[in-house]
Amino acid sequence: MQLLWAQGSQQAWQQGLKPWLSGERFFGNVTLVLPHMGVAQELKAQWAQEGSAFLGIRIWTPALLRRALLAHADKKTVALREDLHLLMQVAALGSKSPYAALAAKGPAPWVTLYDSRQACALEEDAEGLLQDFQRCIDGSGLTTVQQQDRELCVPTPGTQDFLFYGFSAWDCSLWPLLQAGLRAARRAYVCLWATGALNWDALWLEQWETFMGQEAVWLDEEAQGPYAQSVLGLGAAVPLMGLETPHAECEAQAIVNQVGHWLGDAASTRIGLIFPTGSPVAARVSHLLEAQGIAHHDGIGLPCAQTPSYALLESYLAWQKDPRWTLFEPFLEKLWLEGFLESLEQLESIKQRLDKHFIRVLHETTSPDASPIEDLLQDWPLLPELAPLAVFWQRVQPLLARLDYILETPWVASSPLVASRLAFAQWLQGFLKLPGRVSGPSELLAPVQLLPWHAALGNSFSHVLIAQASAEAWQVPRLSLLDALERPQKADAVLAITPEATQAIQQATLTQLMLTAQKDLVISFCTQDSQGNLLNPLFEPLVTHRVVGVPLSPASDKDKNPPKQPENRFAFCSGKPLVLSAKEWEALFQYPEDLWFTKLLKAPPRVPKEEQDLGSLAVGIGVHKLLAAALAHGRIEPTSVQTRLERALQALKASVASDLSRLYATHIESKARALVAALLEHREGFFAATELSLRPGTQVALPGFPETLIPLSGRIDLLLSDAPIPPELSVLDASRLFEVVDFKTGLQPPLTLSGLERSIGLQVALYGLALRSYGASEVALTVLSPFAPWPSPFLLKEALALPLWAEMIERYNEGYVGGSV
Repeated sequence: MQLLWAQGSQQAWQQGLKPWLSGERFFGNVTLVLPHMGVAQELKAQWAQEGSAFLGIRIWTPALLRRALLAHADKKTVALREDLHLLMQVAALGSKSPYAALAAKGPAPWVTLYDSRQACALEEDAEGLLQDFQRCIDGSGLTTVQQQDRELCVPTPGTQDFLFYGFSAWDCSLWPLLQAGLRAARRAYVCLWATGALNWDALWLEQWETFMGQEAVWLDEEAQGPYAQSVLGLGAAVPLMGLETPHAECEAQAIVNQVGHWLGDAASTRIGLIFPTGSPVAARVSHLLEAQGIAHHDGIGLPCAQTPSYALLESYLAWQKDPRWTLFEPFLEKLWLEGFLESLEQLESIKQRLDKHFIRVLHETTSPDASPIEDLLQDWPLLPELAPLAVFWQRVQPLLARLDYILETPWVASSPLVASRLAFAQWLQGFLKLPGRVSGPSELLAPVQLLPWHAALGNSFSHVLIAQASAEAWQVPRLSLLDALERPQKADAVLAITPEATQAIQQATLTQLMLTAQKDLVISFCTQDSQGNLLNPLFEPLVTHRVVGVPLSPASDKDKNPPKQPENRFAFCSGKPLVLSAKEWEALFQYPEDLWFTKLLKAPPRVPKEEQDLGSLAVGIGVHKLLAAALAHGRIEPTSVQTRLERALQALKASVASDLSRLYATHIESKARALVAALLEHREGFFAATELSLRPGTQVALPGFPETLIPLSGRIDLLLSDAPIPPELSVLDASRLFEVVDFKTGLQPPLTLSGLERSIGLQVALYGLALRSYGASEVALTVLSPFAPWPSPFLLKEALALPLWAEMIERYNEGYVGGSV
């Protein structure tokens, strides 16, 4: 084992991880464990800039590590946060703790306190409440993530090396899981990062040193003294510009304009836009970037649209939490809007009946004129004040069915634990709630990165913009050492969560975010919020100059050309010419991220084999094999082709055993017969050669660029000619016609000039250029699908003037993967 202590991503990479990965003895079964994907983005950017490619490295987040370790442990149902809040309220009902009433009304901070109970010296009465809470968790049959991590058991030493990289005191809640990972490793390499909050870092580092039985090696020996101060004491590494805007919409537009300005800077390699968690401004910025065609990764997400059924449910549950007329009336109106009341007259009748005697009528609905209300409350009941959870669930099941909620039976359906109506309503609302945000554009290697503050920590960017930089927006959550940080001196742990320490942590965090900028640093802030309240900007003493309103757009900057906007999703250079097959060149334009991962980074497939569409792959391989057997190498004659096809089909059917295999064999047969029939109808008498590989060392000159020869490899599905074809594709007769045919077993459009302009069919066109380098003069290109009629002829010479070739030359010379060059 080895333990290193770094003070930032650059130091950790250059002095820690990179030398370790470069050691040949560590290559093989290696897993890199990172706290979150923000660190992975930073590493991939480093690999891209340096042209590195490390083989055999898997990247895991804590969730993947936990999944792997759980394969050797007993699995229990992990409580959701909503479950824990409900159980805390259940515990508060029967607890004698003086804090019980507070926990019953607001359980969230008490659940957080439970997380940190073993690290902090809690008062005895608070500990009593948490003990009651623990008994409720045990009685529910659920477990917590922390309990599950502590119980992880690996009976035998692992067979792989683990690299724990980028974990800091912010990740202390993961300590039980990280301990389990260390025990499971054959060899472990740990590189921790400092947060800049001295108390927290000391606790975090001591925990690792105690467990691993060794002192950490400081990567920078001169930095062993105080290495981080407050924001005001340390300042920024580069000049700090303040971008002042009057309101959020103006701030979003200003941020996008600033991004455009930076994209025109030759020094711009990676732009970081850092936001408070869940920022609404981030969603607007992402939308504006997308509208302008600027490739970006949105690590924050967009607000999730609320469904009408959930809006109705929220209104119903708001009334359950506080059964007052002022909350029941909006619920009635939503019932009418969603069609659960027959007419507007019925709505008005119920409102008049309930207006003056609301609570009494709810409990006394036996009079003759109360029947409409009674029917309504039968379908939408007021839940009991106190009841077992199973009773609550039984009462709301019909209601949920009317709202089209199809759910697996939760644990509360059979739980005898008694809860309040308020607690159950809060749990149900959280349990059924849609995610607050959904993924936006997810382009991990795009030049512009939108990240929440915690994912940006430890990254490095050429240009950084910290958005919504007001004291009101940047409330960095207080860090709590979780139950894993067990120290003999509990008092020290208590000191770490005092208000003074919390403020120091916030300052250190903001300092770390500022230090992610290498070239340029901007903060943007609004002077007032949506209600017109004045906001207090952060970093005010550090601002070197201030811009009011919207900065100059790139188009008005006369010293620079407007930046070219990337057309695709990634924009990085490998630093050396690209050597690709014809198929990979087409993938470069259409799926740049796949080529980046597999070809340049040598990374394992992002979609594991067991999750790939192996059915389609099997059909494609089967059809190609049948066509190769049927057409062989010679003249296309109906009798011989059909004979060879039937013989190959008999062999295929004889080799399958299961019903599933026979189903795939049927699909393969039908598609092969359709393609063979098309060839016999339109190319009978032609000479054919199938599965023909390009000659080793083939180099092609792209149209208009005879001085640059690009190496090319690949295999042609079918080559047709009006004369016999040389088996090794030696010198071709310029007087003969050659046709390249590419088989597609799925629905595929024919090759067209407009499609080729968008690189659709580039693989086939490159095969045509290869034939020209062998001496062929006239080359036709055909993409053949069993679902489409025989396509119109497309000659290679029609595509010789496309601008695509110039872009391909630039990509080849620079090793460029991603957008426009």
